[in-house]
Amino acid sequence: KGGFEVDIGVTAFLPGSHLSKEYLQNPEGKSVELKITECNRKNKNVVVSNKVVENEKRELQKKKFFETIKEGDIVTGKISSITEFGVFVNLGGIDGLLHINDISYKKNSNPRELYKLGDEIEVKILKLDPAENKIGLGIKQMLKNPWDDIGKKYPKGTQVKGTVTTIAPFGAFVLLEDGVEGLIHVSDISWTERITHPKTIFTPGQEVETVVMESDAEKQKISLSYK
Repeated sequence: KGGFEVDIGVTAFLPGSHLSKEYLQNPEGKSVELKITECNRKNKNVVVSNKVVENEKRELQKKKFFETIKEGDIVTGKISSITEFGVFVNLGGIDGLLHINDISYKKNSNPRELYKLGDEIEVKILKLDPAENKIGLGIKQMLKNPWDDIGKKYPKGTQVKGTVTTIAPFGAFVLLEDGVEGLIHVSDISWTERITHPKTIFTPGQEVETVVMESDAEKQKISLSYK
């Protein structure tokens, strides 16, 4: 009751909570690594743990990982869990977080649409914190930043087409390409009408033709004019 009998030369007791999940299904007859946690010769009572062994292994793997990996390195891992804010990637004994903002330059990428559990992916180490056992990962940092040559692609006076993504009281944001949005300020919508709110002119998903008024790669801003 509450665990398993194991043969280590003598009969020992392995509490159910001290057996790793991978062995829990049909454990009889399986060979596992154990550590003696209690030994009472008088009562002939021996208690062992598999979890202690597994935890020690993980700690060694973590130590080795932090000793051999540095920020900027590119490594391969397997996706261990997926959340709304990102993806956790197992790098061999330790998980790193690939935040949603570091997956792609494309806005609002949904991790659940891009990945599934067990997928093997290549990531870049962005941040290491051995004290907190935290690792920050990125994928878009291995790709070309679409803003790098924005001045050449969208110089002042260029006529461009895009899709309205977001509408705010001060203007409408227009997607020009993945990761690159420009803003049509409310004052640049019409020459003749006084626009009280851009939503009276635009709707999300609408394709519009605009002119580039200014592009700034450093600030990652593009000003557009509809009028």
